[in-house]
Amino acid sequence: MENISIEKLNRYNIVYKTISPSGILGISYQKEIIEADNKESAVDILRASVSKDSGCSIRMSKIEKLNLSEKDLSGKTDKRPKRSLLGWFAASMILLAGIAKLIDRLF
Repeated sequence: MENISIEKLNRYNIVYKTISPSGILGISYQKEIIEADNKESAVDILRASVSKDSGCSIRMSKIEKLNLSEKDLSGKTDKRPKRSLLGWFAASMILLAGIAKLIDRLF
C-alpha cells in the first residue's frame, strides 16, 4: 500500500471589488474564503473563478490568512512590545539623573 501524504491547505479570506470589462469598478466589497497552498495560488484561484463566472477582473483589498500555524503563533507571542518614545525619554531622564548624582558625589 502506498503512503499518500496529504498537504494541509491554508485558508485565506480575500476581500475584493470587481471591475467590469468596460472598466467600471463595482461599488461593494465582496468576500471569499479560498483554500490554497499559498497567497499567490489563492489569488490565482479567485481570479480564475471570477473571470470564468462573470468575465470581470478583480481588485484586491485585503488578503488575510485564517488558520495560523503553531510557528506563526509562537513567533508572535515571543516578541516583546516595543517601547514608546515617551518610555525611552523617561528611561533616559532617569539614567541622566543617576549619572549626574554619581558625578556630584565623586567630585
